[in-house]
Amino acid sequence: MDEDALEAVKSTMADVRLEMSRLEPLLLGSSSHLDRLEGTGILAPGDARAYGAVGPIGRASGIDRDLRRDHPYAAYAEVGFEVPVYNTGDALARAKVRMAETHQSLRIVEQLLDRLPGGAVRVAVDELRTGASSLGWAESPRGEGLHWLLAGEGGILSRYRVRPASFANAQVFPLAVPGHNILTDFPIIEQSFGLSFAGCDR
Repeated sequence: MDEDALEAVKSTMADVRLEMSRLEPLLLGSSSHLDRLEGTGILAPGDARAYGAVGPIGRASGIDRDLRRDHPYAAYAEVGFEVPVYNTGDALARAKVRMAETHQSLRIVEQLLDRLPGGAVRVAVDELRTGASSLGWAESPRGEGLHWLLAGEGGILSRYRVRPASFANAQVFPLAVPGHNILTDFPIIEQSFGLSFAGCDR
């Protein structure tokens, strides 16, 4: 990245931080807003663990797991950040996790901007050995995604399998809907999960 691009990133980060400082107190200080989220769409910590909830959904229900910290890849082992975890499992906890993660994302980018290495951003890959397979992972905004691939003849990929975060969290979504929730709670619960319908398709 050249200097202009770096300055653009820093400017955008300053804008995001300013917006967060303005919006967060409004969201967490509005009694009507809190009333709609608190106690709505509770995913019990035991259910979250039993069904393998990931990302903000799992962390809002007490699962202290983040692949960037627990199984670091890329440069994540070289930066410091906190993983926000709540235990109430409701829509408010999921909102708080996402707000806290916004601050942590800004913190991560700040640490990396001043020590970006030079060189190409894309490098050549050696020819894949026939029958070789590989497993990779990444922590996306929705949670952990797992990627598996198998090389065929001539270095061509013959199989690729992905387990997106939304597929994992779609399994626990129905558990957050029953109970004392009312019909008008459903859109709030759905949005608090933030599932990608495409990511639920295997």
